[in-house]
Amino acid sequence: MKYFYLACTLMGMLFCNAYAKADTHEDHVFDSKQSLKEFMEINRIPHLEFAVIKNNDVVQVERLAINEKSLSTPVFNVASLAKPVFSALVLNLVDKGLWTLDTPISEMREDDSLKHHPWLKKLTTRRILAHRSGFPNWRKGQALTFEFEPGTQMQYSGEGYEYLQTTLERQLGMPLEAIFQRYLKSELAVEDLHFSVPNAAYEQKITSWFDKNGQAYPMHDHTSASAADNLTSTIQAYAKFIQFMIGGANISPHLYREMLSPQGQPGDAFQMGLGWEILDIGQGTAPIYLHSGSDKGVNSIAIFSVAHKEGLVIFTNSDNGKKLFKPLIRNYLSFGAQMTSSQ
Repeated sequence: MKYFYLACTLMGMLFCNAYAKADTHEDHVFDSKQSLKEFMEINRIPHLEFAVIKNNDVVQVERLAINEKSLSTPVFNVASLAKPVFSALVLNLVDKGLWTLDTPISEMREDDSLKHHPWLKKLTTRRILAHRSGFPNWRKGQALTFEFEPGTQMQYSGEGYEYLQTTLERQLGMPLEAIFQRYLKSELAVEDLHFSVPNAAYEQKITSWFDKNGQAYPMHDHTSASAADNLTSTIQAYAKFIQFMIGGANISPHLYREMLSPQGQPGDAFQMGLGWEILDIGQGTAPIYLHSGSDKGVNSIAIFSVAHKEGLVIFTNSDNGKKLFKPLIRNYLSFGAQMTSSQ
């Protein structure tokens, strides 16, 4: 089940209709947990969790809910925050010599629907992770095909990530969750981070999803793993993942630089590394790396700076959740004011 409201940039999540109502303000300052909770009540955001990282340590974790009972469901569907985790997994496979960035995918799989397409040999892992695959975001029930030649343009694509996922699964002979468990999760030292849920009891821990009016959406199960969507995580687990990213991602320095370097062209709508958007906020400040996630009743974002050794992870279970992003970024990141004013 995939609902993507991404417009032209991931950073656009912070600003697209986030402040349309008079009862929100981009410079809102939360001087107490009570003021933050009042903001949530006014904007019908039932459940918020966030983690603050300073000097690559988690220095603050907050869990707030309008209905305190929802705090008993500490696991969030974080939507497209799956993509950076999948990218980190792929890069760890590359670092171990089990995968390559630039070998054509056509050399690793047969695909009846695309095997005669003249652009297939241009499709590589690097281009998929950098959203330059040529695939649409989602095919919407149609046969998968290219919309442009891989590598020539930037277009956000969940289909690309799932295409790479199925290629990995075929080559390694195991499902995505098992690949993740074997090759990356032990290095992260986290429990509650899954592409597909381990059991029904875990499913019950996932917090419910709400629309802009505070009405609950029907929930779906998470038995089908996706490299692009529906990752489930606690705030603590994803914060550990961001610490892992700041600390070098357990890959070679060369590959780490590749991950955090622009893979596209200057004229692209936004700059992507391998799995992360790269944001230049100017004024001599080092690049900021981020990714967001948005499904029905889900708004999440993860941000970090290697130079500052800072990060912020925000999970919400509401269509209105993005309204919290900008004030929290301004309140908790030393570069937050620059970051939000640069857009």
